[in-house]
Amino acid sequence: MLTFPSSWPRGPTVKGEGRAYMLRNNTRYPIIFGGIIIFLAVLTVVVLRMRSRTIIDVIATRDIAKLEDIFTHINSECHILGFDKQDSRIDFLTAKNPVGSKVGSMTLRIPERWDGPYLQKSLILQGKFYQVVKTDKGYFVAPGDGVRLSNGQTIGRDIVLNKSADISALIHSKVLQDKKGQALAARIPVSN
Repeated sequence: MLTFPSSWPRGPTVKGEGRAYMLRNNTRYPIIFGGIIIFLAVLTVVVLRMRSRTIIDVIATRDIAKLEDIFTHINSECHILGFDKQDSRIDFLTAKNPVGSKVGSMTLRIPERWDGPYLQKSLILQGKFYQVVKTDKGYFVAPGDGVRLSNGQTIGRDIVLNKSADISALIHSKVLQDKKGQALAARIPVSN
């Protein structure tokens, strides 16, 4: 037979009173654990939203730099003359051989020097293609319309990139920059 020290609390001595006592006093534990789980869920959502914004910045700046390098190379080899549309989605860099002097909406002076495909897969951000924007101050590569930037603004709605847009000024005024100060748009060189 086991004996217990007399300092241990004894349960109720009346039959049935113990169960009611335990239920009454143990209701705080589920509330405490429920509160902890809710707190952890909210914390997880906040951290994931902050990380997703950072990830968007990293992907966008990497892709913009890559597209800038590709278009610089294409211009040095094939001499880009221009683009047909005011805003052209960049889905043509996967082409192997151009037919004539056009690749997508891009017109080339020397299409025989095309060394494509420059990408195995078209680059997208948030399900949208990047775009070439034709402005009064030149051609620029930028995220596509509908892309929400880490600063909360959306391309095409809050930041309108049209013919009269001064994209260089938007970059310098930090509207088209990530949190680290890297540009989210770049000028595309063209030949005259």
